[in-house]
Amino acid sequence: MPSSEEAVEKRRQEIIAVSAILHHEVSLMLKSARDYSSRFAYDEDDAVSMPRITDAVKYALRDLDRLDDEQAKGSSLTKFLGYIGFWFAKLKPIMRVDVLRDGTVEDSEILNINEQFVFPLLRRLMIRMTREGDTDIPKTWLNCTNVKCTKDGTFKKGSCFQEKFLHYLRANDERHHKYLYYTLRYRDAAPYMLVALLDQAIYFSCEALVPALYG
Repeated sequence: MPSSEEAVEKRRQEIIAVSAILHHEVSLMLKSARDYSSRFAYDEDDAVSMPRITDAVKYALRDLDRLDDEQAKGSSLTKFLGYIGFWFAKLKPIMRVDVLRDGTVEDSEILNINEQFVFPLLRRLMIRMTREGDTDIPKTWLNCTNVKCTKDGTFKKGSCFQEKFLHYLRANDERHHKYLYYTLRYRDAAPYMLVALLDQAIYFSCEALVPALYG
């Protein structure tokens, strides 16, 4: 059994590693958005606050530790990502992003940029974590008999999740996505809203026909 000092150091290294991944993924998302539209503007040096990302990871892991102690069910991939996403939205590490109007940034700040980024970020993290090793792959994917979702090569495990989750966020002029990030910003939201969404998306990701595109 590790000593308390060893446990503290292990947690510190975990926070550093997860924070670095989050910072990297968010930076890539910002760059991709700017490459897509030249009106999307931000300061590369100050756009993402590493201290706020670190705090988000720290609080997420703290909450997950408490859940483990209280429920004795252990953590899961969706719980981990759901709590990370919740604290990301709460602490808002993306400092400022603007949409240029007539070449200026006057009155053009995207105030809900952090909430808008949460769900695409969770999708990216799900891709990363499930494709770096088999230990994090949900059982639903491992037991899936839908060849399109499991075939090695052209289709990787979880490909149906990635496609359907993206369709869900984009469907009906992004109506579902807008409601989700509106809820995160303006209503009382809890981490389990995000966990439940990911659990449902994973559950339906192996379905061949229903619901093909989440309605």
